[in-house]
Amino acid sequence: MDPKRYDEMRSSDRLPSPKGAALRVMELCRQENVALTEIVRTLNTDPGLAGQVIKLANSPVYARPRPVVALSPDIIISIGIQTLRQMVLAFSLISANRKGECREFDYEAFWSRSAATALAANNLARWCRWLPTPSCSPAAC
Repeated sequence: MDPKRYDEMRSSDRLPSPKGAALRVMELCRQENVALTEIVRTLNTDPGLAGQVIKLANSPVYARPRPVVALSPDIIISIGIQTLRQMVLAFSLISANRKGECREFDYEAFWSRSAATALAANNLARWCRWLPTPSCSPAAC
């Protein structure tokens, strides 16, 4: 992308970005020694976001013996901080950008596919060792 065009877009405030609880969770996930209880508390301020994280925690990927009904530090550890951060960003973009100027365009499908593609590319890059792998501490996983 042309750097001049990107600067114009950035200065127009039309680029999508997370807000509220999603932004705060992403900021917390970047901190080195974040208290997991603070992440849980922040997620719980946004019922929609908390519900999406619970839905993720109950997905077959995590093969839990019992369904998750509430967020806790243990749930955050099992999901992983990096995965949580990526998913919060994806949920935030999709929910905040379901409609736009063009009525015929499927914004929700566009953002869902874009988020899934970005997550897949990130994971593939880590798998191929094109990106550094985070350390295995609970704050970085």
